[in-house]
Amino acid sequence: MKFNLLTLIILSLFLTVFNGCDKSHQEEKTISERKKDTTAVETINFFLFVGKWYGKVGIYKYDLTIKSTETVWWHPRENVNLLISKNKIKPAFFITVRKTGFKGNFPFFEKVKIYRISSDLSSTEAIYEIKDGMQITAHWNDDENLEVVFTSIDKTDPTYINRHVKTFDNYGKLVNDELEVFNLINDGFPELLPKRNPTVSVSGKYGISLIGDSVFLKTAESDSLRFITAINLNLNKIKWSDDEDFLFISTLDLENETIKTRQPETSQLFLYSIQKDSVIASWGGAGVKSFFTLDSLIVFDNGFGRNSSISIYNYITAKFIDDLKINGECGLYFIPEL
Repeated sequence: MKFNLLTLIILSLFLTVFNGCDKSHQEEKTISERKKDTTAVETINFFLFVGKWYGKVGIYKYDLTIKSTETVWWHPRENVNLLISKNKIKPAFFITVRKTGFKGNFPFFEKVKIYRISSDLSSTEAIYEIKDGMQITAHWNDDENLEVVFTSIDKTDPTYINRHVKTFDNYGKLVNDELEVFNLINDGFPELLPKRNPTVSVSGKYGISLIGDSVFLKTAESDSLRFITAINLNLNKIKWSDDEDFLFISTLDLENETIKTRQPETSQLFLYSIQKDSVIASWGGAGVKSFFTLDSLIVFDNGFGRNSSISIYNYITAKFIDDLKINGECGLYFIPEL
């Protein structure tokens, strides 16, 4: 992600970020004292996303009921690198990075902060800092705790790479700290997070198979394969609906020849109905197509830069609910960039 160093922006200008939205900011927004959150499983009528305004990336909320947007957190000297949130009543986390780039052939980052947002969005607090490293990411682990994974060059021997895994509970407390050491010559560069796609549904009734550029559905009751779709980009994410009536597939390639054109084809998103045995909706074009599902909705981001947007689609009624755009750039978990 690219960051531009800006001088302190007059915070009163924030009133113009979103039309019709009331905004109030401090240099670092912490609204009230920390409250203890429960990890309830109810779904919610809003979602969080990231937005870039005046060169700085912050956290925003979209209300599905009234179709409005408001700012949750923004800082004139920090940039959100990654948002980690769930579509349920649960605290969210995000990572800010002061600087990223390359030194020689190796990536680097400087001054990372990890923040926690309370489940009711009433407070935001910094819970941990990392001075520097090479690469960093984060995700929910199987216990639904936050895992932050980053690599760093060993301080005593640069032929070794350290892979750190720090686990935080829902209250932002560090509950586990692991370290793996890799030898660059013998082991190669460590993978931050291995790709984990659920090729088999939770019940075990369905699965998918990739043969060449074609995706097929497998069923536990038959050895035959059902053709789903052909893809011309790399398989990126697979998700099954809770009732296992639908399958969501995204593809991604940020290095193909189309990125040099005005209309890059970098991602695809397919919605497949198992009952109808057909792709009922699909989207292609620019962007990453990060997505999540909420009840009968699929929410996904589209495009790059000023052309970025977030689409909300009801796949039961086959209708678009909204196409969210802001006065800047936006994405579900990060700002999509080439």
